[in-house]
Amino acid sequence: VIFSHRLYHWSRGGDVVDAAGHPAKPRLALSVAAADESFDISYLPRSVLPLLPLDLRVALAAGQTIAYFPHSRTGFSSEMKELLWCCFLACSQRFDPSFCRRVVEARGHVAPE
Repeated sequence: VIFSHRLYHWSRGGDVVDAAGHPAKPRLALSVAAADESFDISYLPRSVLPLLPLDLRVALAAGQTIAYFPHSRTGFSSEMKELLWCCFLACSQRFDPSFCRRVVEARGHVAPE
């Protein structure tokens, strides 16, 4: 899997059994989006696409996790929140400023434990 700002995986625990009472099959959700440059800003410089270096992929995944954390049904420990923040900060200067603002704003909305 390659993390770009247009590909993101999310999931939650599925049902243990299906409607017939049999063990439920595992599930996975994957969202893929595409947009023209005139419609949507790229979060990353074109020079790093399509295969991001590992550090940038980690920073992107961390930033997206922070940005979407308020919508998550599960919480993270304060240590995990700090790890995600540090991973994002390591490459934050390489992202579009609008993505950085989204991550910073989302981090401010996460209630401390």
